[in-house]
Amino acid sequence: MEMLGHRGAFAEFIAQSLKDEDFVLVDVGCGGGLDATWRVFGDRLAAIGFDPNIDEVERLQKAELSKKVNFKAAFVGVPAEHEISKRRGGRPPNSRNPWNRFAVNRTMSIMADRIKNFSPTEKVEINAWTEAKLTEPDRLFLPDYLGKIGFSSVDFVKIDIDSDDFDVLQSLEKSLADRRILGLCAEVNFYGSDDPTEHTFHNTDRFMRKNGFDLFGLTTRSYSAAALPHRYQLSMPAQSIAGRPYQGDALYLRDVGSPEWSKFAQSFGAEKLLKLAALFSLFGLPDCAAQVLVTYRLRLQSLIDVDRALDLLVMETELGAATAMSYKELMAAFEANQNMFYPGGLPSAESANATSSPSPAQQTAPAATSIPPPKLARLHPRRIAGALLRRIAPPNP
Repeated sequence: MEMLGHRGAFAEFIAQSLKDEDFVLVDVGCGGGLDATWRVFGDRLAAIGFDPNIDEVERLQKAELSKKVNFKAAFVGVPAEHEISKRRGGRPPNSRNPWNRFAVNRTMSIMADRIKNFSPTEKVEINAWTEAKLTEPDRLFLPDYLGKIGFSSVDFVKIDIDSDDFDVLQSLEKSLADRRILGLCAEVNFYGSDDPTEHTFHNTDRFMRKNGFDLFGLTTRSYSAAALPHRYQLSMPAQSIAGRPYQGDALYLRDVGSPEWSKFAQSFGAEKLLKLAALFSLFGLPDCAAQVLVTYRLRLQSLIDVDRALDLLVMETELGAATAMSYKELMAAFEANQNMFYPGGLPSAESANATSSPSPAQQTAPAATSIPPPKLARLHPRRIAGALLRRIAPPNP
């Protein structure tokens, strides 16, 4: 997930405030392991990850120290008799796929003989999962399995399995409400037709909005045509510095500040709301996290010092970093329509630090493990490869 990684003092503060609930994560396509950002929840993290690569799942489980985090070797999808499959009528999940005409596909063809000689570890690192030892092809039906392991409440779902992503998403339709899922991030395709059963961004967006979610983040990965290749963004054949948008990650979260969803939000307990605020922060949306705290202050103040939490969120913004203001000071400046909210009106961080005393948040903030914003270079090879070596096999026509 390219947008995840903004781990700061606020998320740690929220994690330490959870008394009765775990943060429950479902990772469908967990090759390479859970994103390290989720570890901010410490012993309050409960997770299940799925991947068809048997050796990779065994490696992840062996290395895992928490009994609340588990991995299962399985393909996830829907059975042939499921309504989703029937509506598709045997058609592939994608159409109009331009992959064969991309420069990256040509480069992978040139490298094919070399890839065959890679070690099993190297194949995992470059996401050549089709060359690995895979589990039985039978699809695990996710809602049933979540019930089996006792995940009656889920906070976040990630889906990235390179084929049946939209099927898995649709299989969760009832679970989205019943399990009070707060957010979901899925890999989406920017190609395809108007077929409502295809794995496309427009179908994903329509489905998620129908089920009470709003779009809060969207990335794009562009690929150039083999007819005139651009440079790759990475030191391996992958997305290009220019080209047509091909795939990306779409982030959906509950907009509990919206009047349209206020009634549904009332079904969330206080800790559930805190976890939603933490999600906004972890995905680089401290303003949306603040909206949760302000809207539901009365319900949250028995669990946390809301003013302190707001001060911590200010520290995650450009203005907060430059001015060292508290939340109350920042909002007062905004109401006064100060120049700092316009281009050229922001003082330098050096001058602000020289003239300002530490804010309350700086004086009381817990120690935080600093994780920089996500960059292509720091993403696990499974993420940066995107739709890379997994598509060595010919794509759907």
